[in-house]
Amino acid sequence: MKFNSYKTTTLALFASLLLMSGCGGGSSNPPVADTTAPIFTQAEITYDVMEGLALEIDASATDDRGGVVRYSEDQAEFTINNIGILSFTAQTVNSDVTFSVAVTATDEANNSAEKNIIVRVKDRGIENRTVMPQKSGRVFRDRGDGTVVNTHTGFLWQKDATAGRSWGDAKGYCDNLSLGTITTWRLPTRMELNKLINYINFPVDFDEEFSNDHAGYWSDEEVDGTTVWSLFFTGSGGDNKVLKDRDDMFTRCVSGVHKEARFSGDHNDTKREDLDTNLEWDIKKTVGNFENAQDSCDTPYRLPTFNELLSIVEFNPRSVLGVDVDEDLGATVSSASIEKGFGRNIWTSTGYEENDVNKTKVLYITKAEISDGGIEKNATAGIVCVK
Repeated sequence: MKFNSYKTTTLALFASLLLMSGCGGGSSNPPVADTTAPIFTQAEITYDVMEGLALEIDASATDDRGGVVRYSEDQAEFTINNIGILSFTAQTVNSDVTFSVAVTATDEANNSAEKNIIVRVKDRGIENRTVMPQKSGRVFRDRGDGTVVNTHTGFLWQKDATAGRSWGDAKGYCDNLSLGTITTWRLPTRMELNKLINYINFPVDFDEEFSNDHAGYWSDEEVDGTTVWSLFFTGSGGDNKVLKDRDDMFTRCVSGVHKEARFSGDHNDTKREDLDTNLEWDIKKTVGNFENAQDSCDTPYRLPTFNELLSIVEFNPRSVLGVDVDEDLGATVSSASIEKGFGRNIWTSTGYEENDVNKTKVLYITKAEISDGGIEKNATAGIVCVK
């Protein structure tokens, strides 16, 4: 019998296709099972954050097959989003606290990997109770995102100032600013601006973390319908009343909220704590020369820097340690001030401008005025100490 060669070839090809497709009793090789766990992209596992500040940690992982990775964490203080960014806000602490959080990354085949992350929350008070640099008594850190943080208070400042806005435009600019993931910006108060001044230099300037534009800066405090308080970083510094429609003033925004009940105790207490900065104050209620003042501050207390002393003063309302200056505050700081209400010079450890070794910078406070100046070290002034 003869076979048709075309039909024979066609039948053989059809049979081969059946075998390859798994039909006709054949079978295909099953896919290789996914047994590889996700791999975390960051090796660092220990982070430090100052109390009151927020922290974002890259806890992302990759799947070897490019699939979706799901994330979870085992501590309620932390949250993690769908791309593996772990977020944490450090609450106020009385001493350093360490948290350990386990992040789990799971791929689509339910393979899991776990990473332990250590976060150390730093107590501002521990830093503040050591002797601060004589240069300014402040600690600022550039966050690298256009903002500078005061590590004692947690307040954020705009690093680079801008010019060419009227007061109304400056307020609107800060209210609508989004910088460094922060949207709660505002114009600073007059005293908040004062506390940025590095008073040891002449002319005065900003801390080195900021752009040093020697000019006038807007505050949020109005004088009347046409003028507003501003602060000038020129010469020896100082605040001035300027017209709201000026367009040559600089704008530097701030973000932060002061505690409502900021100071412990009342003005009859000789020792008070500033809950904003954790600085503790020892009110001596006496006067003396500079050497007397230094001897009066028993370790661990010391004379405050000018900026530290300025930190307990507010312009609006005019107050010291939270006590209204219009009250009889003489006994709060200096027994020699009783007749005049709260007032006269208060010693600091900050040197006077132009390095006059015979003088030191003092803070002068009355019901009508808050200002800085320099007096001879053999003169008499009020004494307060800090730690």
